[in-house]
Amino acid sequence: MKARAYVAEFIGTFALLFVIFNIAHSLERNGPMQLLCIALGVGLTIMVMGTSFGPISGGHFNPCVTFGMMIAKKIDFATGILYWIVQCAGGIAAVFLSAFILGQDGEIIRLGITVSRAITVSPVGAMIAEAIASFLFVTVIFMTAVDKRAPANGALFLGFTLTLGILAIGPVSGGAINPAVGLALSVGSNQWGNVVSWAAGPMIGAALAAVLYTMVWSKEELATTAE
Repeated sequence: MKARAYVAEFIGTFALLFVIFNIAHSLERNGPMQLLCIALGVGLTIMVMGTSFGPISGGHFNPCVTFGMMIAKKIDFATGILYWIVQCAGGIAAVFLSAFILGQDGEIIRLGITVSRAITVSPVGAMIAEAIASFLFVTVIFMTAVDKRAPANGALFLGFTLTLGILAIGPVSGGAINPAVGLALSVGSNQWGNVVSWAAGPMIGAALAAVLYTMVWSKEELATTAE
């Protein structure tokens, strides 16, 4: 059962980075249409892959989501670590395979696609932006996909939330909201200047969301169920 879940997480994260990479290279760098198309592409990918693989692995495709589930004790520590490994591997594989598909220009394109913050934004500011967006995203996951009171079409809301998050903080921090995205694009481009924001920010946001769910919202769930 777990082997199937690991494969699902690999494929889901692969799909996410495949979409991001190919949209990013085909549109003007840092232009408004690039941001909009990436946000929509990510949202739609999460909707379809989450709906497809949710019953198999939970449809995380994101180390910060897995971290939140570990804190909330929805997934055990060992499984969570293996999720992280296959998520990161899937993302990196997608970046390099996408570059290979593009032929001679693939390596040049790969080196130019990364998660970058605005020049006027500090690493701490970018990290806070990533933490806020990730907190909101993981909170929506808990309330629309994990909670027993959640609606049946939770993956739809997750995609919308991620799209809104990227549109909101993309021009600020790069809008990774996913350490696997940041890692894959940084490995591909060998640019690590924004590592603090995409690595620490989402994990902090996910941890806060998990604690709040465990301490507050899940208690409301138990009370409602008891009634």
